Amino acid sequence: MYRISGMSLISGMLGNEVIFCWGFANSTLVAVDITAFEIVTSALAGYALARLKFPGKQALVLIILASLAIPIFLMFMNNWSLMMAAVTIATYL
Repeated sequence: MYRISGMSLISGMLGNEVIFCWGFANSTLVAVDITAFEIVTSALAGYALARLKFPGKQALVLIILASLAIPIFLMFMNNWSLMMAAVTIATYL
């Protein structure tokens, strides 16, 4: 049985539901906040790239398009190989 601050995580009692509800609420709050921040900053960046003229605008647009052209799977493969080299896979760190 695992305990955090004296509360049982695996016990089959009411404590499990309370811990799960707090964890779920916390995860939902973080996800909503990050999504709202992402939408606001993306909208502002999109407006700046579409309407404003500034030095380096063309290069910035090309960098953004190039990063979108790379499949996300390739980035995950790079992270996986880095974690394997650091021997942190399946160590619960």
